[in-house]
Amino acid sequence: MRRLAVSALLGYVALLVLIVALEDKLIFFPTRGGRVSGPGRDLQLTASDGVRLHARYIEVPGARHTLLFLHGNAGNLAGRSQQLQLLSAAGAHVLAIDYRGYGSSEGRPSEAGVYLDARAAYAWATAQTPAQRVVLLGESLGGGPACELAATHEVGGLILLSTFTSVADMAALQFPWLPVRYLVRTRFDNFARIGKVRAPKLFIHSRSDELVPFAMGARLFDAAPEPKRALWLEQPGHNETFALEAQRVTQALQEFLQSLPSS
Repeated sequence: MRRLAVSALLGYVALLVLIVALEDKLIFFPTRGGRVSGPGRDLQLTASDGVRLHARYIEVPGARHTLLFLHGNAGNLAGRSQQLQLLSAAGAHVLAIDYRGYGSSEGRPSEAGVYLDARAAYAWATAQTPAQRVVLLGESLGGGPACELAATHEVGGLILLSTFTSVADMAALQFPWLPVRYLVRTRFDNFARIGKVRAPKLFIHSRSDELVPFAMGARLFDAAPEPKRALWLEQPGHNETFALEAQRVTQALQEFLQSLPSS
């Protein structure tokens, strides 16, 4: 029995060590290569640490705002070509980036690196458009850099789509029998940051989200100061929002952009 107990303990510790060692691979699932199709042009941006990034810009005639789109943890922009077109249909210019390690961007993804990548995109956007007309849209993991930017920089608005409260909360959800909440180095603590965001906010989340529970989106909404609004969906799974609810999401984006101050 003692040997069994020791073996079980060693196995438990080994599993914890493995999870810590593979943390980035359990969070980021980049796809390399690919080309974005449809309207727009490719850009090359450079983060403050010298990493070169691929970005896509869609210019919409007559648009007043720029949507800075920060995608989720899997795939790349090539797989979101149709999604980018839907975003531009909301009536704003669209700037989207592939984080380091994604698509044709250099480097390897990390929390600190993703923040630098988002700031590089923000710098490019604000060189074309006044900061008060740049609206951040964070999808899932992209809500992390979106919240970080909105809490530390001037923006016209913040949109969170299917976003979690923190990586620690997600880790505890995925591994409820392990103390991973206290071991993860990657934080993306959106819950801690959302209260610092004074810009208008729009939250979009499905009650049927099987990866990021709806309760997390609701907690972020409750913790956010006014002004804020929400679009709560019923049907889509985590990766189905644009496929199943394109019209409602586009309308919500249009109404949100139209509600923003004109200055």
